[in-house]
Amino acid sequence: MPIPTPVLLIDQDYINQFTHLNKSVEWAYLKPSILDAQAIRLQPVLGTDLYQKIIDDVAAATIAGNYLTLLQTHIMPVVMYWAMYEAVPFLKVKIDNGGLVERTSETTNPAGKTDTDTIRDSYREKAEFMQRRMVDFICHNSGWFPQYNTNNASQLSSNGGQQSITMGIVNRTRRGPMIYGQNGQMYT
Repeated sequence: MPIPTPVLLIDQDYINQFTHLNKSVEWAYLKPSILDAQAIRLQPVLGTDLYQKIIDDVAAATIAGNYLTLLQTHIMPVVMYWAMYEAVPFLKVKIDNGGLVERTSETTNPAGKTDTDTIRDSYREKAEFMQRRMVDFICHNSGWFPQYNTNNASQLSSNGGQQSITMGIVNRTRRGPMIYGQNGQMYT
């Protein structure tokens, strides 16, 4: 049975243009992180119906109007930053037939855990910021995106930016997660 071709909401050129990623990084290392960012980070925020509408329209090359604006202005940056967050550990450590390996070069030194964590935290903070902006945009223009509130019990409902109990948006200057309601209002 053939493996279906996944729909990616961003491409290698987009990531290379808007991140600090070295252009020599193989695309094959980024694709899984983009798919994870879309399915694990973006879909729970948009809900299954709106997420699927965007995916279907991108696949069919029919995305237009407010959906195109949502994609280009909000979704693509969210996916990019979450993809980089997901990719950083796998850019440092690879999985091959010898197990987990850390590749080194004659002219470079591998970054330590603290450096890796700092970079990863930076991408997470950017992703969360852009995600909050996206939710605010959708909520302030809810009439443009009716799929945001049409999910049934077997689908992921849009959660206004709160990933889950373990992946909620956290403001490090406060205690506890910031939760955004359907109307974009922040609850503490």
